[in-house]
Amino acid sequence: MFQSKAACGIEAEVSRINRGGVLPEGIRIQPYYDRRELIEVTTRTVLHNVVFGIVLVFFIQWMFLGDLRSALIVSATIPFALFFSTMILVIRGDSANLLSVGAIDFGIIVDSTVIMVENIFRHLREGGRAVAAHERVESMMPWRVALHGKLRTILVSAVEVERAIFFSTAITIAAFIPLFTMQGVEGQIFAPMAKTYGYALFGALLATFTISPVLSSVLLPEAVRERETYAVRLIRRAYTWALQRAMRLRFASPPSHSRPASRTSRESGRSCGAFRRS
Repeated sequence: MFQSKAACGIEAEVSRINRGGVLPEGIRIQPYYDRRELIEVTTRTVLHNVVFGIVLVFFIQWMFLGDLRSALIVSATIPFALFFSTMILVIRGDSANLLSVGAIDFGIIVDSTVIMVENIFRHLREGGRAVAAHERVESMMPWRVALHGKLRTILVSAVEVERAIFFSTAITIAAFIPLFTMQGVEGQIFAPMAKTYGYALFGALLATFTISPVLSSVLLPEAVRERETYAVRLIRRAYTWALQRAMRLRFASPPSHSRPASRTSRESGRSCGAFRRS
C-alpha cells in the first residue's frame, strides 16, 4: 500500500490536537473526506503502467530483434526518459499524475533508439566494411582522436541516422503544440499529458544520442550475427504466401493497349531524331 506523506502527516496532527486538549471539551476534529485511497490507487496504477510498459517493450524488442543485448539497450531509454520528464515536472512545479505519466506511449519513446540500435547492429554485422572512410566523421574529430574497430563503426552508424532521428522526433513533438492552446476543462486534461510527452521525447532523444551508443560499445560484441526469430519467420511466411497469391491473381493488361504505345514511342523517337538532324 502506498501511503501519502501529506495525508499521514495531517492525520497525525489531527490526532495530536484531539488528544492534546487544545480544543474545548466535547469538541473533536472528525475527518469526513479522505482521499488517501484515491492517491494510493492512482500511484499504484501509474507504477503498474510504467513497469508493465517497460517489460512489454523489452519482450517485443527481443522477440523481433532476436538479440537480448539490443533489447536491453532499447529498453534503457524508457526509464531515462521518464526520469528526465519527472525532473522537468518537479522543476516547473507540475504534478505527475495518471493523466500525465500514465498516458505515455512507450512505443513512441523508443522509436529513435530502435533506429539507432538497428543501424549500429547492421554495421557491426557487416564488419564495418561500409565505414572505412566517412567524411562527416573525419570532420567531427578535429582533435585527431583515432577511433578504430567497433568504436568507429558505432560512431559512423550514429552519425548516419542522427539527422533523421532528430527531425522525426521534432515533428512528433510539434504535433502536440495544438494541445497547449486548449482552454478550460480540455486544457486541464490534455495539457499535462502533452507537457510530459514532450519532456519524455526530448529525454529519449538525449538518451538515443548519448546512452545508446555507449551501451552499444559496452554490451554489443565487435562481430554480431543476425538471427531470424520465430515471430519474424511466421510473419515472413504469411507475407510470402500473401504475395504469391496476389501475384497469381493479378490482372494482365490487354496486349492491344501496349502496342499503340510502343508505336507512338518509336514514332516520337524518329521525329526527335529528324529534328536533331535538321
